[in-house]
Amino acid sequence: SVFLNWQEPLFCICLFDVRRFGEGQNGDVINQPRVIVSKHFLRMTIRVGIIGLSTSGWALLAHLPYFTQTDKYKIVALANSTKQAAIEAIEKLKLDSQSIKAYGSPQELAQDPNVDLVVVSVNVAKHKELVWPAIEAGKDVFVEWPVGKDAKEGKEIADFARQKKVKNVVGLQGRYHPQANKIREIIQSGRIGKLLSSTFVGTAGMLIGGKLSEQVWYLADDKIGGNLSTIFLGHYIDIHNWTLGQKFVDFSAITANQFDKVDLTDKEGQVVKSDVPKDTLDQILIQGHLTDGGLSTVHIRDGVVSTSDVQTRWWIFGTKGQIEITCSTKTFLNGAFPWDVTLFDLSSGEKEKITADLPFEKVDHPLAANIARVYDAYARQDGTFVTLDEAVELKTFIEKVKQASAEQHAIKL
Repeated sequence: SVFLNWQEPLFCICLFDVRRFGEGQNGDVINQPRVIVSKHFLRMTIRVGIIGLSTSGWALLAHLPYFTQTDKYKIVALANSTKQAAIEAIEKLKLDSQSIKAYGSPQELAQDPNVDLVVVSVNVAKHKELVWPAIEAGKDVFVEWPVGKDAKEGKEIADFARQKKVKNVVGLQGRYHPQANKIREIIQSGRIGKLLSSTFVGTAGMLIGGKLSEQVWYLADDKIGGNLSTIFLGHYIDIHNWTLGQKFVDFSAITANQFDKVDLTDKEGQVVKSDVPKDTLDQILIQGHLTDGGLSTVHIRDGVVSTSDVQTRWWIFGTKGQIEITCSTKTFLNGAFPWDVTLFDLSSGEKEKITADLPFEKVDHPLAANIARVYDAYARQDGTFVTLDEAVELKTFIEKVKQASAEQHAIKL
């Protein structure tokens, strides 16, 4: 059944139970349909409550652009550390103060009956604290990667979401890069033959010459849970698995922290605090076997960037051809920045440049476009987006990488 009102269209899927109800005056059987399922609504417009949107930060750069351009979602609530902070964010961002409610806690936002989806876009240390009330209230949730400070906390969030039967999606957006999907199509079509090996070398580009922006100070503190090994390695491994269509089945790893102290800098690059202790990894090397027998090598580093124009290189070798991917930006791992992709045909010797359209609707900012594609996939419920359970699997893999390095032996998955 389709119900329409002047405010918002709804789709309602109803299951009717037709049973013998009684007899009419002439002895005719009267059958009366009884609605036994009528509460599952799929809204054409998903009403969103955001935790963490302000005048700066990731939610502003990566999430807000899509919401201002789409009719699939509508922001109806905003929560920050205080109600006043939420009100000021609504005003300064020129959002509709008449239709968007301001809240000073995640509990208040979670109780808003007009919110369908709660988006948690904050520092990883507060993921569990802020998403828990939303799940408890039965709200669907979008949680940024890396979903909690460790695999244990991530699993607690995922288990609770499953218990409450809420739909969920995780901000692992690199798999939606158009060129990643083009390469995935090429591999699946058999154009490069059987996959022999994959070699990736890239930089996070956050810690440069021992200096780290004070805005991302937490990258130096391992107990926070957001750093090279969690955020950046996680983003790349998800792209790796999605694009290749395979995962590691075993691997060995070497990791290192080569900058045990860093200087924090302001927006102008001036040092504001020197010799801040750092206990997070800045070099991660992984090598192992893939699902179908191929090999893969991953090296993600921080601390220095390449002196050439290329910051990231990825080679994919097959029996019939090979693919070379390069990227000049440091944030290859999650943004929709253009990749330079070349396909080599080994039998003919021909080279082919592989291109794909980058813009998404009216969202042109490279940090926002792939996030927009995540939201679009979630609205369609097409099964391509990462769920909390899948995120826990990835977090567990990352912890095993650390284990393999510490114990100096290979790990079989």
